Amino acid sequence: MSELATGSEFAGHRIEGVAGRGGMGVVYVATHLALDRRVALKVITPQYAEDSGFRERFKRESKTAASINHPNVIPIYHAGEEDGLLYITMYLVEGTDLKDLIVSRGGLPPAEAAGLVSQVGDALDAAHARGLVHRDIKPGNVVIEGSDGQARAYLTDFGLTKKASSQSGLTGTGMFVGTLDYIAPEQLQGKPVDARSDVYALGCVLYQALSGQVPYPRDSEPAKIWAHMGEPPPSLAETAPGVPRDFEEVVGRAMAKEPEQRYPSAGDLGRAALAAAGGQNVAEPERSVAVGAAAGQPGSGATAVASAGATQAVPAGATAPAGPGLGDTPPSGFPAVTPPPSPYPGVAQPAKRSPLPFVLGGVGLVAVLAVILGVFVLGGGDEADPGNPAGDVVGSPIDVGDQPFDMATSLDGTIWIANLSDSSVSKLDEASGGVTPITIEGSAPSAIAASDDGVWAYTFSETITRIDPETNETRDITIPPLGDAVLLEAGAGAAWILDSENERVLRIDAASDEVSEPIDVGAGASGLAVGTDFVFVARENGEIVFISPTTQEVVGRPLEVGVDDLGGVGFVEGRLYVAARNRELREIDVASGVVGEPVQFPSGASFFDIGEDSLWITFPIANELRRFSLSEREPVGEPIEVERSPGGVIVGEQSVWVAHPNGDVVVEVDPGEGGG
Repeated sequence: MSELATGSEFAGHRIEGVAGRGGMGVVYVATHLALDRRVALKVITPQYAEDSGFRERFKRESKTAASINHPNVIPIYHAGEEDGLLYITMYLVEGTDLKDLIVSRGGLPPAEAAGLVSQVGDALDAAHARGLVHRDIKPGNVVIEGSDGQARAYLTDFGLTKKASSQSGLTGTGMFVGTLDYIAPEQLQGKPVDARSDVYALGCVLYQALSGQVPYPRDSEPAKIWAHMGEPPPSLAETAPGVPRDFEEVVGRAMAKEPEQRYPSAGDLGRAALAAAGGQNVAEPERSVAVGAAAGQPGSGATAVASAGATQAVPAGATAPAGPGLGDTPPSGFPAVTPPPSPYPGVAQPAKRSPLPFVLGGVGLVAVLAVILGVFVLGGGDEADPGNPAGDVVGSPIDVGDQPFDMATSLDGTIWIANLSDSSVSKLDEASGGVTPITIEGSAPSAIAASDDGVWAYTFSETITRIDPETNETRDITIPPLGDAVLLEAGAGAAWILDSENERVLRIDAASDEVSEPIDVGAGASGLAVGTDFVFVARENGEIVFISPTTQEVVGRPLEVGVDDLGGVGFVEGRLYVAARNRELREIDVASGVVGEPVQFPSGASFFDIGEDSLWITFPIANELRRFSLSEREPVGEPIEVERSPGGVIVGEQSVWVAHPNGDVVVEVDPGEGGG
């Protein structure tokens, strides 16, 4: 779209000039003709406006922005559509923004910096009191009207605000919520984001306002991520020695790595900054005004699995209650299943497996940030040591599409790979290593599923593309608008979609492409697996919901696993495997409902898959693939060093395959005599 010309009319407004440009659109100074009022008119870039998913989010988030009535929040006048373009009109601030102010003046006087941050903190408290988290606090989103002691700060860009319960960091293709110079560690790790994540970002803004530089000035995105996750808060004594020493403590607490160590509210941070500027102690007690999903969750700063989806932490050192013993009776109301002889033939393994995120979402922040921005640290490159019982990297990396993410496998020895950045799926022949590219119309495919009935890919434009595995021809299937956290699986004559935000599962019939009526699975759905007799949905409250593929209804009472915060779930050889966010995987016998002893694994896990008595896990930060014995419940051999920070892992017919989003390749691992 070419920019609107000065003097032209658009949606009842006369364009006066360009106020600013950004990745999502252009902001104009305009006059609303009917009211003769000057406004800021933001017109969204067409590539986003054409995305049906983005359009729905834009409508919701515009209402969110308009609902916050506070003197330090930019008032929203109207949002709408004109000539296919989405737009929003706001109060026009005749001033500058904090980013330009810092650039032009360097570090601000302590009292001025504290005053502006305090106003932003008050605005954030108003948002948090409505259960909302901004998630993109930065100087460019703080606009300033007036000067000196009369300056008023406005917090803007609530168009990116999301419900705190939304589990994905993405708002659409190629976009993520958060700016790397100010993003909280838990947001990078895919953990729950609450009001304290905004406190961290506001602490970064305070540091920059005082020192004139971002907290972690680094040459690359990977280095910035490492700094936010592992380095101590930056020292004002080094970068701004003239700033009162009390600010060192204020910034250090605001930027603490663990959320529970920060100020409980943004307003508390603002008051502490004002006190530091005046050489005083904060007189009033600290408090949190956050409610609902914006309120801090117990243990949210403790040990948790860094994963490809949102993470619900548990207190460090906590242990999960043991599951039922071998002689325990299944819970009342559990679906009646007559235990057949072993191996279990009634709930057969579907002709497909996908790499399983430990927690909700093939579109979680850790993996997708790395994919979209190329931020995983390059590592590895050498094969594992000869004789490693865990397995060895074999051959050279195989080039596939741009930024491979999700993977699936079918029984004919085909590996299917969804490539985020070039709107394609790669079809990899496991025996020959040959790759066939298949173009997917629309936006990036983020999830893929395969079975004997076909192959399905889900894209951020909220379509399902079906691929004929013989001819590679594609066709799109219309589905209802989905939420931000989506999982896709296949089997039992259908493709199945878990729409966690809307608490439902959708079924796409493999024969007719018809989409079923939604199946209500309740709040907190975090994992999806498909068998023949049942479809399984894991919930964060520690329950497994059973769905009949035939009746497409929930049957019986949920199975209680015995540990909360369930995440990724997989089904292999008649047994269900579910990962919990306290870093353990439990095996469930579907026939009896017996829950086995857990396999413990270290933090930093991303994806897993199950093979012959083996649990395979990728660790992106460590650049490793690790193998665990399911029967012995302990590691096998040494970690396998792999290239370019691993993402998805899949156990094929012959080998184990690992996707490397930052290198546009997949790597083959020979599991050795022990098998996959």
